[in-house]
Amino acid sequence: MLVDRVKSIFKLAQGEYVAPEKLEALYQSCGLINQIFIDANPKSIYPVAIIVPNFNELRESLSKTDHELVNLSDHDLCQHESVHRKYLNVLDQIANERFLKGFEKVSCFC
Repeated sequence: MLVDRVKSIFKLAQGEYVAPEKLEALYQSCGLINQIFIDANPKSIYPVAIIVPNFNELRESLSKTDHELVNLSDHDLCQHESVHRKYLNVLDQIANERFLKGFEKVSCFC
């Protein structure tokens, strides 16, 4: 049974090496993210992420700006465009605050 990654570093299409565990630790420091998994296709130019939201924090954050979204189911929240934009903004903010290189920034997630 495999419990960890086979490789703890991967190479992107343009030759840059990325350490996903480092990025996961940085991004997971955000209260809106409960769990995050970062990976990349060797033909890709940036890493991608699978994010498990912290729904309590997300709803609390939305209650300040988007009151109508607070009562949506977890599934519907994940599908909502404004929630997706919120997470993109959060990922960008973390990347900029931590001075991540362009190829280390997650720009696609589900």
